[in-house]
Amino acid sequence: MLGLERARLQGMHFKKFVIPEHYRVIDILLDKVFKERVAGYDEVILVTDDDRQASVPRPLSGRTVRLDAAISETSYACRIILSDITEQKETETKLHRLTRALQATNLCNHALIHTTNEMELLQKVCSIMVEVGGYRIAWVGYAEQDEAKSIRAVAQAGFDQGYIKSAREADASLVEGPTGMAIRSGKPCIIRDIRTEPKFKPLLSQALERGYASVQSIPLKTHHTAFGAITIYSAIPNAFDTEETQLLTALAENLAYGITMLRNSEKREQAENALRESERTFRSITEQMAEEVFVINSIGTLTYVSPVVEQLFGYLPHEIIGHPFTDY
Repeated sequence: MLGLERARLQGMHFKKFVIPEHYRVIDILLDKVFKERVAGYDEVILVTDDDRQASVPRPLSGRTVRLDAAISETSYACRIILSDITEQKETETKLHRLTRALQATNLCNHALIHTTNEMELLQKVCSIMVEVGGYRIAWVGYAEQDEAKSIRAVAQAGFDQGYIKSAREADASLVEGPTGMAIRSGKPCIIRDIRTEPKFKPLLSQALERGYASVQSIPLKTHHTAFGAITIYSAIPNAFDTEETQLLTALAENLAYGITMLRNSEKREQAENALRESERTFRSITEQMAEEVFVINSIGTLTYVSPVVEQLFGYLPHEIIGHPFTDY
């Protein structure tokens, strides 16, 4: 388990095999067991072989172990049992992550139904992904129709601290990074460990300082063409497995559909406003004319008559509109 012969382990401090952040965990556990003379337990993470530069690989290197400590009733000593609980912790973490992602997706879908402004919708979705989904940062970028094929950040939430601005300035890495790749390919781009991705090298130190460990970018498409992407960073290495990706992909599809509907609604409203303004202008002109003006639809029904028509037919305009022109 620890990679050393039993004889060599005699006299060594157990902390040598634990990450420094968990030294205090061991101190508190032993202090409680010896002072209160009761059994206790806690969890620690073993250092990796790279951290120890161990010559003998250890099966549990970098894994989570549970320490069960019990004090002896007859002597001032305690027994500690180590148990590998890595898979259990990974399962718990995955379930917790999926639960939060599902909650975030449901809230985003609710926002899609009740939000009528595109930019407000994008900001809500980003905020939900961070506050409810537990992601480190979420942002939406739109593809610009320029020669450089640049990407414009239109909404974001989370711990950014200037990262997106730095990425844009560093050799157009927004275009070459996961967001640009997702838009160009029309498929999700997943990087489960940014430390192993060459394209992250110029900004790797900044990403690690902000707690980014993995990232996924999902295209926003209309008519099979990507017009943007939503990019999500996680503080958890190796995040975005199949189930999580399916949830986030469904969210992106719903978001793209919602954006398209909002844009169509806005265009329709603009067209209706233009038509109403045109009608107001037409009425204003015809009502000042001395000549009679009739508007007839394709089946011969009067849809508009100018006020002077009363002098011709002896009827008020509202009494004529809706009747066949041939009646008069």
